[in-house]
Amino acid sequence: MDHAHGSHPSPADASMQSSDHSMDMKMYFNTDMHYTLLFSSWIIDTVGKAIVACLGSFILAIIYEALETLRHKLLLRAACNNQCERAGNSYGGPSCPGCPNPSDSNSNKGYLNPVESNEEVRVNVFSNSYREKLRSYCSSYHLVQTILHLIHAFMGYILMLIVMTYNVYLLLAVLFGFTLGYFLFARNRALLVRSHNCCH
Repeated sequence: MDHAHGSHPSPADASMQSSDHSMDMKMYFNTDMHYTLLFSSWIIDTVGKAIVACLGSFILAIIYEALETLRHKLLLRAACNNQCERAGNSYGGPSCPGCPNPSDSNSNKGYLNPVESNEEVRVNVFSNSYREKLRSYCSSYHLVQTILHLIHAFMGYILMLIVMTYNVYLLLAVLFGFTLGYFLFARNRALLVRSHNCCH
């Protein structure tokens, strides 16, 4: 009776283990054509699939850079609008097209009357400040920026996981995508920063 034989793996089990080890993510840079990308069903085992994976990573990196430029544009537009309103309220008129004119009847809502009592002044200041803070959180700019931030962060983590496959071809695809995306859209970021003084 050989009880020790049951504790050893059979040749079939050994072959399955060796095949499983071959699919494990390598922790060093490699040029293998047999790996799993992001999902267990996305097995890259042919040259055609590898090309599609590299092309998808390349395009995703370009979109990442484009989305970052869009976020900059929306942030600067919101900052410019706020700056225009403050400048218009300070100097008695709008400082750029589209700014509200404080001389209008509606624009003076919420401003304090000098003859009001101190208690009324404190209540009005608190009420106006609370409304302004609530409006800033519920503004369309902030909601859009929040959604874009979520998408941008998600894409960033996906690209990070792609690079963490340590596949050289995917790494180069992501790097070239970032480079081309920066080349195409970073110039717009510089122009947006330069035009930030639209209200002066």
